[in-house]
Amino acid sequence: MTIEGTINKIISPAIFLLAFCAIAVMAQSSKRVLFLESASVGASEYDRNILTDKIRDALSGSGLIVIQKAEMYSVLGMARINQLEKCADIPCKIRVAAPLNAEVIILGTITQKDTGYEIALRSVNAQSQKEEGAVTVFQEGALQTVAESAPQKAISDLLQNIAAQVKYLSVTAFPDTARILANGVLIGNGSIEKKKFPVSQQIALRIEAAEHEPFDTIITAIPNGEIKIFRALSYIYSSVKINSEPSGATVVLNNNTAGQTPVLATGIKPGSYQLSIVKPTYKPILIPVVLEKNKVFEHSFVLNSPMEWFCQASKLIA
Repeated sequence: MTIEGTINKIISPAIFLLAFCAIAVMAQSSKRVLFLESASVGASEYDRNILTDKIRDALSGSGLIVIQKAEMYSVLGMARINQLEKCADIPCKIRVAAPLNAEVIILGTITQKDTGYEIALRSVNAQSQKEEGAVTVFQEGALQTVAESAPQKAISDLLQNIAAQVKYLSVTAFPDTARILANGVLIGNGSIEKKKFPVSQQIALRIEAAEHEPFDTIITAIPNGEIKIFRALSYIYSSVKINSEPSGATVVLNNNTAGQTPVLATGIKPGSYQLSIVKPTYKPILIPVVLEKNKVFEHSFVLNSPMEWFCQASKLIA
């Protein structure tokens, strides 16, 4: 077996596991991933090229859409490829590689030290330019020793790192047509399941629905935590409580009968109404009223007696 074959056999498990860790932050989604040539510190260019290719191969089998070298050269051309290799910071790399439409960029660094090896991978969101996950593994000893134990530590460290940056929000709301908004942005209707947010971000949560009282709260969450909210919105309604002397008068709101006095009518939509209190042989009472949300309009009325009403009507006729 050649030296290259021996190194590949030793390194492949380590690189696969490290690459798997780096893409865990992307939640196994089919995102376009650009893996850039690994930087080398102390390691030979030969070793760097082997490790870079192995990481790219591992990513290709992960379910992600990995941008291959052929596409890079076809889309960017040699001039941009050379410019990309000279970029000293993330914004520059993202800007130069923009025609590839990558959603995630993974960068690697291979370092050979006096007593061992260090392999580092970073995952960067191409839109926000923020680091989403990172893992650094160093172990003393020969390359074979490092390959056997470093990947396991890398997995544990990276998963803890990713978990510390994310919080999950689950909401169940009633009615199921309720709108769920986070920081003013609609994120679902009725319910959402494990919506991810950066752990440092405050969430102004609002649940709203027509003819219901909205619910507002500010959420902060501990790292690696999930907040579950169940909220049944209170229906917005008004009530009327009407008494009359004598009793037994019919109470009408905008042509809808509410009952006979004494009456308590609930579940009425807030707004402006024409209130009528009517009793045969008594002068009807007609007044405009405004019913406020979650309040009771209460009033007592004295109806004019039949004789009084007849006398008043007779005077008007005369």
